[in-house]
Amino acid sequence: MGMSLAITPEPKDRMNKRIPVPFSTQLPEIIRNNYGRWIDRKFHGNGIIEHISETGDRIFTIKVGLPPNSRLSVDTLEKFVDIADKYGLGVVRATRGMNLEFITDSLDKALKIK
Repeated sequence: MGMSLAITPEPKDRMNKRIPVPFSTQLPEIIRNNYGRWIDRKFHGNGIIEHISETGDRIFTIKVGLPPNSRLSVDTLEKFVDIADKYGLGVVRATRGMNLEFITDSLDKALKIK
């Protein structure tokens, strides 16, 4: 993308941009619908957490440890994304501790990721 497309020339138009983008637009639908309604969680072995909402919806978070320097090649990242698309909700989240979390909607899929 060239500089001419990235910069809005008119100051009045610059103020109309939505910065920052609301984070809720980036959440999967099941998480967005149950935001603030998670009432319980269960642990299914190491690294798999089941989150239960008031509405009865369930999601499973799978935690994956990364190397100490947390540097990954593009090929490795693409493999993680393929796994998230195949078994999960298409979501890969980097944690503050530089680990990855996959989110899925069934325990069977969570066990396949693990």
